[in-house]
Amino acid sequence: MKPRFDHGREPLNSVQAPTVLALETSTAACSVALLVGGTIYEDHRIVVREHNRLILVMIDSLIRKSGIDRRDLDAVAFGRGPGSFTGVRIAAGVAQGISLGIGIPVVPVSSLAVLAQTASATHSSAVNVLATLRSRAEEIYVGCYRYAAGELRLIAPESVVDAAMRDPPACVERDWWVVGDGVAHFGDTLATLGCSIDPKLLPTASALLVLATTALINGEGVDSADALPVYLQGTGPWRKLAD
Repeated sequence: MKPRFDHGREPLNSVQAPTVLALETSTAACSVALLVGGTIYEDHRIVVREHNRLILVMIDSLIRKSGIDRRDLDAVAFGRGPGSFTGVRIAAGVAQGISLGIGIPVVPVSSLAVLAQTASATHSSAVNVLATLRSRAEEIYVGCYRYAAGELRLIAPESVVDAAMRDPPACVERDWWVVGDGVAHFGDTLATLGCSIDPKLLPTASALLVLATTALINGEGVDSADALPVYLQGTGPWRKLAD
């Protein structure tokens, strides 16, 4: 029996360049990117509470610019969180709708991983990256990543740092990059370690495309019903979904 998201094409393989739409709205950035024939089309905007109004317009604009039809999409990817509660749900809802409407898989990707991938693409020396995102409860979502051999790897579980704790995760050592709006939480500790920082860096949909395309080719696309936000354990409104 074919999966519900199969729309009549042969399974993708590592030689093919899939056509993928990526949505990242977990932060102040409303970011949309489209991969078509190896070319990336991107619309990345820093907005405040405008994601819901802009995202469909941005998607339509990129599809028109690329010259494809929506039915040419092989998959839709989204930043699954953690991040802004409303922002993550916007991307998830739009991805689910597109998946159901066309019959294609969804690729959920950690927003912390997307931020780390953005750092590696932005800063050539960002090999070891601590990605940080602030929560509404003043806790900090963190993920430790290493970029090597053209691949981003999670080297310690993503977690929540309590507001009272000012030391970065134990994985962070000298010469690491620490990025995202949680940088200030760790204060002088990062300077003591000789870390490089970029507190203004936000995750981009083009970075999401890199991670999602690999996941898709590896068969990690899911049905729309399983394309849900992943919430990290903390004292705020975010909770990890049951396994």
